[in-house]
Amino acid sequence: MEVQPSTGIERHYSVRSVAEIFDRSDDWVLDRIKAGEFPRLLDLGASRAAYRIPESVLKEYIKTRTVEIEVPGAGTPGER
Repeated sequence: MEVQPSTGIERHYSVRSVAEIFDRSDDWVLDRIKAGEFPRLLDLGASRAAYRIPESVLKEYIKTRTVEIEVPGAGTPGER
């Protein structure tokens, strides 16, 4: 996800963009939408309807699935 200048409007991503961010298929993103893990927001512009996923939802999804792993004997960076 790129940092955009603050406009007061949250960025929304297409299914294809979300698939690229997570290195998954479009079907994987659509499955997350059907499961309620991503909201079902529609962009009704242009010639067809398309799902749009808010950036805040993607950040929360990543945050809730990120775990810290302790490696035995690794210590803190900079320790000797």
